[in-house]
Amino acid sequence: MKFLNFYIIFNFFIAKNLALNDTLITGKWYQLWSNRYVQETSEIDWNCVKLEINYINNLYTFNKSAIIHNNHNINIKKNITYIWSEKDDKFYPYPYQTIVNPIVEIKIFGEISNNQYDYLVLTGKDNLSMFTIVRDIDKFNEKYIHQVSNLLFKYNYTGYYKSPLSSFTNIC
Repeated sequence: MKFLNFYIIFNFFIAKNLALNDTLITGKWYQLWSNRYVQETSEIDWNCVKLEINYINNLYTFNKSAIIHNNHNINIKKNITYIWSEKDDKFYPYPYQTIVNPIVEIKIFGEISNNQYDYLVLTGKDNLSMFTIVRDIDKFNEKYIHQVSNLLFKYNYTGYYKSPLSSFTNIC
């Protein structure tokens, strides 16, 4: 099963020689959107998807959890650890694994509040997978939803398999 097969895409600023600190992307996130490709392959029947990114000893751990749509008593958890390379602005799986855990690139950055990104759009190297994660759902809907929708359109996340679909509904 594929998991977190993505690039990180943020808004407007292309990253080069980025020095990440441990607060910009760490913390708790809600996966507001993914696309049909994700929902029919790596996250079948997932709902209320959450992601926590931790930073310890130069390693970033991506902890993803969800419940199953039709059975809220079943919880799913996946964890992947990455090491950040300032040399080429990429996350590499740690320990290195070529197929299961792909390289993650930071492409474009969005808005920063309180020394943390408010949202991230994560896409797969295959250019099919797409995840939109946010820190505050209400703030995202009020302030960024149109901006991010336009960004997804710009990067051709449209059509049956690539358009955004809800991953975090009101039953969460």
